[in-house]
Amino acid sequence: MDLGVVKKIIESRLFLKGMIAMICGIILFCGYWFDIAELKNQLNVSETVELTLKKEINSLLYAQVYLEENNAELPQIKAMLKEWQAKLIKSKDLLSLLKQIIRTGRANNLHINFFTSDPEVKEDNYFKTPFKLMVVGDYMQTANFIYQVANLPWIVVVGDFTVAKMYQDTRSKLFSTELNLEVYYLKKKS
Repeated sequence: MDLGVVKKIIESRLFLKGMIAMICGIILFCGYWFDIAELKNQLNVSETVELTLKKEINSLLYAQVYLEENNAELPQIKAMLKEWQAKLIKSKDLLSLLKQIIRTGRANNLHINFFTSDPEVKEDNYFKTPFKLMVVGDYMQTANFIYQVANLPWIVVVGDFTVAKMYQDTRSKLFSTELNLEVYYLKKKS
């Protein structure tokens, strides 16, 4: 046999093996690629789900810590609410409170020019009634009266007030004071 022919046979066999190896490699690569591509998509979806779950878990943990902190404060808040509700006068005792305000004014040597009320206003579970009154007296008597009204054992809010000197005479110590009060109370449940 001729060396050239043998060489051609060997080369053709090597070429054929190379071609077969290359075709097998391409088939393997394509199969691998399609398998891997699907797995990559699944991995991306899993990573997205993981991030979403981590965010939700963090949100829930934050909410749990927030609720635990608020839960720890609940007894204090309940005590404050009970104390606050105790300061709400009953509607049946409202007239007594108004009489006490008038007595307090007289005890401070104030002259009460008028004492009127506006319609009651419903606020959540309680009511408030705005009152206007005008007292005449010296500055210290009026200040003492306002202090005593603001510190009554019930919720009486001293709102806006105006103080004006009664006479142009510089010797006069009398002032006219108009006060806006709000009395908070509970109505008896039917």
